[in-house]
Amino acid sequence: MKLFLIIVIVFWNVENFFDTRYEGVSESEKEFSSTGARHWTQKRFTSKADGIAKTLFLISGNTGRLPDIVAFEEVENKAVLKSLISRTLLRKLDYVPVHYESHDHRGIDCALLYRRSSFGEVRTRSIPIRDEEGGIVPTRDILLFEADGLAVLVNHHPSKLGGGAQDRREAALRTLKRACDSLAAAGARVVVAGGDYNEERSSASDALLSPMAECSAGGGIPGTIRFQGKWETIDRVQTNRPTEVGVEIFGHDFLLEEDRTHGGLKPRRCYIGPRYNGGLSDHLPLVVTISSETLSSPGRQ
Repeated sequence: MKLFLIIVIVFWNVENFFDTRYEGVSESEKEFSSTGARHWTQKRFTSKADGIAKTLFLISGNTGRLPDIVAFEEVENKAVLKSLISRTLLRKLDYVPVHYESHDHRGIDCALLYRRSSFGEVRTRSIPIRDEEGGIVPTRDILLFEADGLAVLVNHHPSKLGGGAQDRREAALRTLKRACDSLAAAGARVVVAGGDYNEERSSASDALLSPMAECSAGGGIPGTIRFQGKWETIDRVQTNRPTEVGVEIFGHDFLLEEDRTHGGLKPRRCYIGPRYNGGLSDHLPLVVTISSETLSSPGRQ
């Protein structure tokens, strides 16, 4: 692989990043369409795509380079990614879209972009969440990216809404654990798992994911999402190389607004209830940096 000072990975739940078409897939797709209840017009879609692209450039101002991998949660399809990289400031760059349809009933999936110039041979696949009997759980699959000794797993675990949600999140953690163990056994030098886990770190999740280690996120923002005035960090990252992987919450002013109910700041959402708010997401991005020396030194532990 080409050697850079760092490799940059972004994990970001971009909250209902649908296109404007309704094709009969789900009620959420109908809701977020040009004729749906949210009046999700091409103008609003373009504004969101432009804002996501701008955010990646703002991140590059901190890291010194545009992200090599951008891992998204809550993306409808590959067409959304293609629009993002062909109709925004990203169009002159070499991002490649990756998306697989998952088993989620809302029709939202994990997806990513990677820069072709940053990696050699790339392999990707989708990993369905399975329960203890081996059955597929109807939720977002884990997206796996592999290249040059690096493995990245993109997660969006089941939300706390609905009966049995905790069991489904535990199934997602067990599926992630099996995938991480398999990657390490197959010789991956750096394994990074991240995304929206829909719950904060706990001793139970630490034990379940061991020997993968949770990365503490810096950045001066106390969380990635704010609920009823309280910051929470439900967007998380684990790795097998914790001393060589850095994580920060990207809390740029562009992504924030005043919390008029509870005081302070909160992420500026695209919608507040049914009302269009003009923001991007209720989640802030996580920015992961890895020394390229870590990836280029097979014997280093």
